[in-house]
Amino acid sequence: MLPVLKDGQLVLAFKKTKLRPGSIVIVKRKDKEIIKRLNKIRGNKLYILGDNLVRSTDSREFGWITKEDVLATVIWPKN
Repeated sequence: MLPVLKDGQLVLAFKKTKLRPGSIVIVKRKDKEIIKRLNKIRGNKLYILGDNLVRSTDSREFGWITKEDVLATVIWPKN
C-alpha cells in the first residue's frame, strides 16, 4: 500500500463500517491479513487493488472477493 502505508505501520480500523470504493480495507486472504484499497463493489462482490500497482498482489491476480472476507476498514491514517 505504498506510499500511503508502509510495511509494519500501525493502523486503526473499525469492523462495522460502510464499505465504499476508495476505502482501505483489511481482508482475510488464505491464512493472512492483507490491506488493500476497495476499487469496485458489485452486490456482495468486491474488487480490491493495492496502491503500488506495479508490485501489488490483489484482485487482478486472485479475482473478486466477498464482503465476508473484509475484516475491517482502516480509519487512520487517512488516505
